[in-house]
Amino acid sequence: MSNKILNLDLSKDPIMPAIVYGRVGDDRLQTVTVNLSRRDEVADLTGYKITFEGTTYNGKTKVFDSENVSTTAAGLKKGTFDYTFPNMAFAVAGKYEQAYFSIVKDGKRDSTAGFEIYVDGNADIDAPEAETIITEYNKLVAELNELQKQAITELNNQQNQAINEMNQNFTAAQERIVELDIQISALRDQIEQALTDFESGNFWTKEESFNKEESSANVIYQVIGKDKVRMTFPLDFKDKVAGSNIENPHAASAKSSTTLLSPNSFVNDANVDYPKLSAIDGNVLKVNGNLTSGYQIQMVSKFNIIESFKRELGETLFLDRGATELTEQVELLRNILTIQWNVWGFGSGPSGYKFSVGGWSNAGAWTGVGSHPYGTPSRLSNKTTASNNKYFIDDNGFVNIIAFAEASDGSTPSIVSIDYANLDIIIDLSVNEHIKSMIAHYSGKNFEPATPEEIIVGERDDVVVTPKGLKDAGQIETALDAYRVKYGKQMVWGENHQVEDPATPNFGAVYASTDNEYKTIPATENYFTYDSKGLIVVAKDGQYKVSANVKRQWRTSVALWHYVSLMLNRGGSISKWDFSPFGGTTQNRNRQQCQAIITLKAGDTIYFTSESNNSTNALQFLNIDQFTMERLGD
Repeated sequence: MSNKILNLDLSKDPIMPAIVYGRVGDDRLQTVTVNLSRRDEVADLTGYKITFEGTTYNGKTKVFDSENVSTTAAGLKKGTFDYTFPNMAFAVAGKYEQAYFSIVKDGKRDSTAGFEIYVDGNADIDAPEAETIITEYNKLVAELNELQKQAITELNNQQNQAINEMNQNFTAAQERIVELDIQISALRDQIEQALTDFESGNFWTKEESFNKEESSANVIYQVIGKDKVRMTFPLDFKDKVAGSNIENPHAASAKSSTTLLSPNSFVNDANVDYPKLSAIDGNVLKVNGNLTSGYQIQMVSKFNIIESFKRELGETLFLDRGATELTEQVELLRNILTIQWNVWGFGSGPSGYKFSVGGWSNAGAWTGVGSHPYGTPSRLSNKTTASNNKYFIDDNGFVNIIAFAEASDGSTPSIVSIDYANLDIIIDLSVNEHIKSMIAHYSGKNFEPATPEEIIVGERDDVVVTPKGLKDAGQIETALDAYRVKYGKQMVWGENHQVEDPATPNFGAVYASTDNEYKTIPATENYFTYDSKGLIVVAKDGQYKVSANVKRQWRTSVALWHYVSLMLNRGGSISKWDFSPFGGTTQNRNRQQCQAIITLKAGDTIYFTSESNNSTNALQFLNIDQFTMERLGD
């Protein structure tokens, strides 16, 4: 027996509607062959999901059914498929309110013109009652039941693991308490002896104070040892006053030209409003370029890292290493620093939005340039290491960063809009070196003693640490833990995401890996949690800093844009943060260190997405490692 044929048009032009008849209780014995067209042209349905959708008489039920659609590759090419009506489609007597087929592909949806369905009644009083939604609903219920079982099993496993870890940690804590009691007793004896010597007038020279075993400085050294601490100094334009280097030693300037100019071509403080550059607050500095064809606007930020280090750590950092002259100090910093520049902004020109940022090389050119195509303030960053700092730190101790837009064509201006620009200076010092430099820096100044609470928090720089204050504050390690408890819990992951289909780099959600957890700093309360697949759930309102290294591996040299976005789900509303944009020509590996500071609320969830405009088998894998999330405060 041949099927009834429905000729339906996706343009929905009004034509005589087709009619299908059925009776309550009929079950999978009536099949229709559907031919789809779009204004008399055959509609190629290859790759589309096809669904019958309808509302029965008086809106009693809604039908969404894709399981009973039968297709062939040849049929789809011609716009043809079969649909068999299931029992539940004929569960309500009367004429359908509406009936049609929908097609969905790559997030795009279309639907056919409607057709009519008449369902006759049935004398069988035992005919099944109508369900609200058939097929798709049943499938969803089964999936939810399975997910519930898996979630219960996972929670039980996590509970058992947590109990085991608590037992192990309790044993370790008891052992550590015994060790600390011994150390505290020894320190108390040394400090009391130091106070006795002080009262008897037994003073030491500055050199003796750092070498004698009994000295307070050496007590600190014995407590903290030679362990390295990584310190990051953010340099920006906060409190900058135009024409003065007293409050802030850095400078910026904007200018328009037919070529990218060297830093020396800019006059400090020209065409800039420093308060607009000093924070990520959406209050952008907008600079218009010359409307003459070929001229492009460019803004240079000049960061004085020599002066910044002297203000933060004092001259001792240099003197202890024999660097007394400027040339020696510059060479020292070139060998021990890691530098990262960050600029939040956007640019526009004749071709639309394009914003570029790079650093000045002592070889005489701007290099390390990255770009993005967005129309809102988004971050561009790059990072140097000791191996190439000789190119980026000039002979006067400055690092120069440029931000620029596309050149004008004579009718459309070249414009840059910048929200915030800064330079992160990263250095590894032993804790002893740092404390020693701070003692030398503040020696001779009449500062009041720090309270134990101030020692623990470590925010004031106008007090001194006394032996009694150190004794009352407890061990340095305990003080550092208290600092981290105040400012949040930090977690670090590394995860390698292999691209399964190289032609599809937009591979959806990317989660942090709990399997490769590197370190968790304990906190007295959990500011956020994460589930088995790495979805982060915020537990406490506050401002958070999210950082990560994003690495990309390419199969071949290719020009493209590709970015990793930080996704925020707040009550079902999804927001996207440009986290790791990349645009241009690349080959082999590309690496970016990325950071975002966002305000979160309890219940928010965090994950990533990967998107690109390239589908030429270029992207091989994406790696997000050293992922950290830290609560900064309220």
